[in-house]
Amino acid sequence: MENPIAFDSHRSLVQLEDSDWTFSVDEYDAPPHAHSLATKPVAKLNAGELMQLLQWKVSLRFIVPAAIARLMSNPFQQAATHEGDLMVALLEADPAYWREHYDLWCVMVDLLAQAINDVTNRLEAEEAGDYLPHFLGDDFMAAVMHFRDIHG
Repeated sequence: MENPIAFDSHRSLVQLEDSDWTFSVDEYDAPPHAHSLATKPVAKLNAGELMQLLQWKVSLRFIVPAAIARLMSNPFQQAATHEGDLMVALLEADPAYWREHYDLWCVMVDLLAQAINDVTNRLEAEEAGDYLPHFLGDDFMAAVMHFRDIHG
């Protein structure tokens, strides 16, 4: 899979966005500390910060590719409360974004296939035969169903 970042990730969202763009915590329904994330270079955002920005729908044209790139080495990366929560946040990202960015949607489909294959291998290795949320939580399957219906 090719790295989806097509921008200078050493720049912050404030630097990458149009000159008239401002980060308003009210507009994004984000807490006051969120402004500091908009001034941090995208490459330095950790998984939890990427997940928060995804959930607040901030600068998705930069945050979605950065989050995808982060998951390419580990689709089940834990950003906050459980393994795979960053992927769940990506799968639940604004459907309008995914409709407009079919190419990245296809990259996510490939990443999702890799993740499901990894889960299958883990299940076989453990011989547990458990239901998929044993690794990810019930929210993973709900997010997959949501994501699947975007271009279904």
